[in-house]
Amino acid sequence: MKKSIFKALVFTLFLFGTEKGISQNSDIEISDLNTTDELFKIKNTINENNSVDFLKHFYVVSLVENISKNDELIFALNNIIKKENFTCSDLINKKVENFIKNCKSKSDLLKEIESNFEASGSFIEAGAEGGIKNFTIEKLTDEVYAINSRACGSGAGYHDQFVLISDFETDSFRFIQGDEFINGIMFTAKRKLEDFLKVSLHEQKAKVQTYGKATINGEEYITLPYFEGENIGGFQYNLIIAYNFKTNKFYYLYDSRKSEKDNWKQDKEDIDFQFYTWVTEKNPNWKSLN
Repeated sequence: MKKSIFKALVFTLFLFGTEKGISQNSDIEISDLNTTDELFKIKNTINENNSVDFLKHFYVVSLVENISKNDELIFALNNIIKKENFTCSDLINKKVENFIKNCKSKSDLLKEIESNFEASGSFIEAGAEGGIKNFTIEKLTDEVYAINSRACGSGAGYHDQFVLISDFETDSFRFIQGDEFINGIMFTAKRKLEDFLKVSLHEQKAKVQTYGKATINGEEYITLPYFEGENIGGFQYNLIIAYNFKTNKFYYLYDSRKSEKDNWKQDKEDIDFQFYTWVTEKNPNWKSLN
C-alpha cells in the first residue's frame, strides 16, 4: 500500500514538474508546436505571463492550417505577426489566461479571438483604440502568399500588406518578406510599359488586398493593378501586370482610356470593390511583355 501511494506521489510530482517546465519555458515550447491540436493540449500549462504569447501563436497556426501544412510558413508568419503587432491595444493577460484554461474546444477559442477583433472584446480594457488585428493570408501561387490586416486607428479601412516568397530555387522551402523584391521587378515592367504605351502608370494601392493572381497558359502568376494618369478616385485601374517567379515571364492586360474597343468584360458595373481577380478571369487575352 505504501509503495502504491509513493508511486502515485512520484507520478503526480512528475506531471507537475512537466507542466511547470512547459510554463517556465513557454517561449521555446509554445513556438515549437505547429498544430492547433498540439497547442490546445497544453493550454492548461500556460500562466498569466505567457498567455498572450500562447494566444498569438495559436492564432498564427490557425491561419496557416487553413491553407498549408508548411511549418516554414508558420515561422515566417510569426516574424510578421510579432507580439507588438498582434493587437492595437494591450490585452489583459489574466482574462486571456482564464479564458484559455476554461474554454472547451479550439473553435470556442477561435471564436473568442474573432470577438476581440473589436475594441469591445472581453480581453481588452474599456476605451481602448482597437483589439486583435484581423489578419488574413491568401495563397497566390505555390511560391507566394499575401498577408494583410487593417491598420490600427484606421476607421477609413487602411490596411497593412505583406508578401511572403519561398526560396523556390532551393529545397529549403523557407520564406522571406518579398515586398521590396516584387516592387523592384514590377517597377521594371511598369517602366517598359510606360515607354511602349506612351502613358504614365501608378500602382493602385487603395484597397484591402492589391496583390492578385492569374493563370496564363496553365501557369500561375501574381498580379498588381495600375492606373493611367490621374487617380480618379476609389479602386480604379486600367492595367494589370502579371509575373511568374519560376519562368521570370511578364504579361499585361490593358484597357486604354482612349479606346472603346479593348474595354474589359465585367460582371459588376463598378470595379471599385475589395478583390479584382475576376477581371483577369473574364479577360483572358494577356499580352506578353518579354
